[in-house]
Amino acid sequence: MPPDDGHGSPSRGLLVEAAPTPSDDGHGSPSRGLLVEAASMPPDKMTINRFRPIIPGATYFITSVVHERQRILVNPAFAQIVVDQLKYYEAEYQFDLPAYAVMPDHYHAVISVSEKKTISQILHAVNSYTATLINQHLGYTIKAKIWQGKAWDVVARDDGAYWRMIAYTLLNPWREGLVEKPLQPYPFSNITEWRERDGDEFLLDLFAQIRDWREFGE
Repeated sequence: MPPDDGHGSPSRGLLVEAAPTPSDDGHGSPSRGLLVEAASMPPDKMTINRFRPIIPGATYFITSVVHERQRILVNPAFAQIVVDQLKYYEAEYQFDLPAYAVMPDHYHAVISVSEKKTISQILHAVNSYTATLINQHLGYTIKAKIWQGKAWDVVARDDGAYWRMIAYTLLNPWREGLVEKPLQPYPFSNITEWRERDGDEFLLDLFAQIRDWREFGE
């Protein structure tokens, strides 16, 4: 794993690349045939069953959408369940969670996996148990579907992509009108942690890197 800058993310200036595999294209990342590029599948099409390669040490941008885009996560208790389970499994499965944001009908997370669990195992655990807890809160005896199929993921192929993933995730509540200002605290993201640790100037500079919101599918 690359060196850490103190908040579970690779040091600035270091490339965030997957360890080479037999199917590599020679640049430390799998060939294009193994990965779905960001623009190729919007999050609302995530019912498509597709192959997810195992890439030890990779960093992923995750989007997981609520079934039929129901805005159930507008309920603070349900949004907090998602936050709590992301953090619980971060410790349990030993991955890094540098950024996350829970929106009314989906959530984004940036996850750097370790060798303990694959991204598929992590997402299955998080989404399965959040679904169980939300159903319990709703009082359902027959478990209702909470998530829209498999989560959508994009692998960070270089340092710039990693930081754009962070910026996209932290800015999403402002972009969706859930807060009035880009740096405003949002209870279901970790932007406050970033402000306290790295400062507002750093974040504003980071946010300026976003040129095309479609890069990560929305």
